[in-house]
Amino acid sequence: LQMSAHLLSAHSLAHGNPLPGPNRHCPLSPVHALLMGFICGMMLAFATFRQPHIQVAGGGSTQMIMRQLIQIPNPSEMPGVGQGLAEVKSRYERVKLLLDNFGQSDQKPEEPNALQKLQIGISSKCADLQSGFQSFSAEVQSGFQSNWNRMTDGIRGLAGGGPQEPLATAAAKEATPAPAKAETRDASTQTGLPSEWTCNSMFYKSMRYTGIIWLPIRRNANKDIECMSKNGKDCGWQKLETECRGLIQKYGNHPELNNLSCGEMHFRVWKETGYDVEDHWCQTGQKLIPI
Repeated sequence: LQMSAHLLSAHSLAHGNPLPGPNRHCPLSPVHALLMGFICGMMLAFATFRQPHIQVAGGGSTQMIMRQLIQIPNPSEMPGVGQGLAEVKSRYERVKLLLDNFGQSDQKPEEPNALQKLQIGISSKCADLQSGFQSFSAEVQSGFQSNWNRMTDGIRGLAGGGPQEPLATAAAKEATPAPAKAETRDASTQTGLPSEWTCNSMFYKSMRYTGIIWLPIRRNANKDIECMSKNGKDCGWQKLETECRGLIQKYGNHPELNNLSCGEMHFRVWKETGYDVEDHWCQTGQKLIPI
């Protein structure tokens, strides 16, 4: 109020108006009244903000009320909010753990090696089983062919009326060990056939065709024996092509050999081209020197 009086006195003196006295009335203009009200309001507001002890209606200072309006709630004072924040934090940690471990295998380093060992073992067992099955199949086929030959011989003997050899005797003869190679050479020399002839006892496994085991003797429906050659050149008796051709020309009409030729029977049985040429595959009849 004192500051307002001083301001008013300064304003009056500036305009040439004397100070109002107790016996002289000086009315205020509207501008003066508005100016004084504005100045008083600003001073009151400034004093209230600077002094927290000034009380306002309803209790409490203006500063405290403003702080309560803008104060952020404390989560510890709100049980529901604190529990929710803890749950959110737990889920965040679980998700972060999953993201950190994404793409990483939980298996131990030794497990792939164990799996590889298992696969190798299974492959080895399968190979052994396949080899055993092929050997067994070759034995069964050879035995069946032998029994079939004995049966057809018996049937032909009955049809021809000649004496028949019992099956047991024939089986015993087949079970008899083969004579030595030296004796065979002597016998072949006596009959005039090449001493290196090995078609009747050859057991040659050819890997040219996967999964096929060649038998010692391969016959067709007419009981003709197909003598296999080694690499398609040696004609079964370990000779060169020129020697093979010479042997065929020399022994092709031998009485103990039935129409010795190269490639013909293989072409008839297997229907494959490329084998119906000379010096490639050798075929003979049924009768060969026992070795």
